[in-house]
This record gives sequence, structure tokens and C-alpha cells, in this order.
Amino acid sequence: MSEHQLPSGAGPYADHPRLATLPREVRQNIADQIAHNRPIGAIKTLRDAIGGSLGEAKSIIDGLVELGDPGRPGSTAAPVKLASGKIDKAGTTLTLYRDGTFTTTGMFLTSSPDRLLGFSADSDTMRRKSTTGRGAALLVTGGLSLLASNNRGVLYATVTGELSGSKTYTSKNPENKLLSSIRSLQAAAEQLLSSLHPPTAAPTATDIASQLKALAELHAASALSDEEFAAAKARLLS
Repeated sequence: MSEHQLPSGAGPYADHPRLATLPREVRQNIADQIAHNRPIGAIKTLRDAIGGSLGEAKSIIDGLVELGDPGRPGSTAAPVKLASGKIDKAGTTLTLYRDGTFTTTGMFLTSSPDRLLGFSADSDTMRRKSTTGRGAALLVTGGLSLLASNNRGVLYATVTGELSGSKTYTSKNPENKLLSSIRSLQAAAEQLLSSLHPPTAAPTATDIASQLKALAELHAASALSDEEFAAAKARLLS
């Protein structure tokens, strides 16, 4: 397994005492439905996976809803490192973790864990010069500006966190080693983000009918009050 491959056991609720034994796809499905405010679908998915009563499944899902996003930083368990590398010439290091968080380390301090929302890199191509371009600049300046003739451009690496917002790290004339580090981090970040938040298709008519049935069963079993049943049904049909 390469450094950037996620293990099949990772993903949301991997350390949950009741859900940890479920397949990753099932846990991800539950997390996606909670994230999209579809708790009834999450209850049905969980009940189908573990059996038992609807009341038990509802109790577990209610607990997950209260906990919030499974990828949110702040877990007491030590996160597992996914990838790490330099993102600027000053030596700032970005470290990505399998739980969806990241830290940055400068010369003296390491930031608090933050949830990764995005990572991108771009270069100022107008100032980047090929070998031929550097030679031409050298001739134009008569050899008076070696710095200008060797200008390889400016590299921008932008890290976006849930708490810290977007921060851009700038490097002039980046070396190949730095470019390689940022390419590797970008690939790891893209894989991490797609793994934690895969695109979710809109619910079909069959999905809605199934969730309405589960909702009615919860109401009949007194797991939902009349008011809760009416509100959940209205959200589902809106």
C-alpha cells in the first residue's frame, strides 16, 4: 500500500463502539445522510445493517447527530498521518491526517488541528521562463540582471481550513523538490477530500418512499411524537 492510499477500515465512525464493525461503505452512507439532513434514511440504513429495532437505530443516529460531523477536529484519539511535505521555501510543512484534519508547522510552532476544506497550488506563469526564455532575458539585459534571467516564477500554495480559513504560502523561484512536494500533497488532499465527502446523488422516488415507510414505522412504535413525525415528513417531502 502506498502512502497516499486510504485503508479500507478508515472513514467515518471507525472508532464508534457500535458502528466500527460495519463495512466502510455503510458507515460512509450513514455519515452522508446525516450531513445532508436525512436522519430517517440514516436510521433505515443502520437498521438494515445491524438488525434490531427501529428505536435502537434511532437512538444511535440521534447520538451521531449530536456529535456532529465525524470529520470534525477535536477527537481524543491521535490522528493517523496520511502525508506530509513542504509547501513553501521558508520550510513550512503541511501534514494531512486520515481523519480529514491538517496541521502546519513553521520554524517554531505547529498549528492546532483544523478540518481540511481545500488545497490548491498555482504558479505565476507570466513570470515563469523556460531555458530559452532565460537565455533571451540574459541577452536583452546584457548580462546585467542575472536574477531576472533566472526567474522561474512564483508558486502559490493555498490551504483552506474550516476554522482558519484560507491561507496562501508564496515562494519565488521554487525548486523542483518543492514542486514535487506540493504535487504529492495536492494528490493526497484530493484523495482525502473525495474519500470523506464523495458526491451524493439526489434521493430518488424509491428512496423517499422507503424513508416515509421507515418514518411511519417509527411513529407507530412511539419513537416519534406526532409533532416530530409531521415535521420529519414535511422535511422529507419538501
